Amino acid sequence: MIALWASVTAIGLLGFAFPYAIYPLLLLRRPRRFPVGAAAPPAAWPRVSAIVAVYNGAGRIAAKIAELRGLDYPRPLEIVVVDDGSDDGTAAAAEAAGADRVLRLAERGGKSLAQNLGVEAAQGEALLFTDLAVHAAPDSLRKLISELLVDGVGCVTGVDRSVAAGPADPAQGAGFYTRFETMLRRREVETGGLLGVNGCLFVVRKADRPPVPAECVDDLFVPLAVNDRGLRVAMHPGAEAVVPRATSFGEEFRRKARTFTGGLFTLRRARRDLPRATRRLRAQLWGHKWLRWLGPLLLAAAFAGSVELAVAWPPAAFFVTLEICALAAAAVGAAWTVRGGRAPKPLRAAAFLAMTQVALVWAWARFLAGRPFVTWRPTQREPQP
Repeated sequence: MIALWASVTAIGLLGFAFPYAIYPLLLLRRPRRFPVGAAAPPAAWPRVSAIVAVYNGAGRIAAKIAELRGLDYPRPLEIVVVDDGSDDGTAAAAEAAGADRVLRLAERGGKSLAQNLGVEAAQGEALLFTDLAVHAAPDSLRKLISELLVDGVGCVTGVDRSVAAGPADPAQGAGFYTRFETMLRRREVETGGLLGVNGCLFVVRKADRPPVPAECVDDLFVPLAVNDRGLRVAMHPGAEAVVPRATSFGEEFRRKARTFTGGLFTLRRARRDLPRATRRLRAQLWGHKWLRWLGPLLLAAAFAGSVELAVAWPPAAFFVTLEICALAAAAVGAAWTVRGGRAPKPLRAAAFLAMTQVALVWAWARFLAGRPFVTWRPTQREPQP
């Protein structure tokens, strides 16, 4: 029995560690096939339409439109704003601010439906997707389009620069996670297997952007669809979007639960609708997505295995003690942060990791119950005045 429980513990711990430690190391061993951010400016620039789906963003939409107008791009940018049933006058504010096209859903249909309507109305050959709360660098569109026009590329993602929303920075762990994701995605691009994009800043050819099902998330479904067509998803590390972090621990939890739930529904749909992509990217899907999303199950297996191992072999109680201490650190860090304090970094890291696992449990529960997040409440990323 000792061998059995030792194996269960080891499999749980290795499975949990794989996407964060082992998978990145395996990527480093793969040969570099494609350059990143090295495309030359094209001889002719395509017309681009920016799609902005908004819910209750009347107070911010004018600034977003002004930001898009200020992008350094050789051709006029068409701005398409889709108001997802807002009740604060978002559509009127967008029209007053000079959006080229303003569409309004009478009832809330969700972000994916709003974006689909925006795509139908857009006149550009290429589409820029961005969010209300992020701030794109002035030269980001030039860099993204230069990469998009490389042969074999169908979609290009920018990178996020996560910044604190306030002095307490309750979601600081999200900053480290963003930097880790950027590093990992860059390496996946170099080896030819990027399967997701940063939803707040990416471009895709209109011809290669299919309608996204309501229960799915565009930053995973669209790149998978591009891969399914035999095209690559590229990245430009200089196309930067400044993303304020969530203003509270609870906001970050809700954001993660919504993102994980959307990811689960997206991959289920992709297995049916995008089989070529899911076959091509099987290794990346397991290394980058599935083993992360199975984290709570793997940790539970490791804990149960270590407890049973300690019963059969008392010295293993040391590992159980370490696990309990880690849980206690996460609880203390979470309580400290929720109360508005700035916990020491180890406690914040433990709290962020634990919160992520709880969000995954919540996402799996919604997925198994068939309850996707179709409509959305935008994450509060800036302190209220």
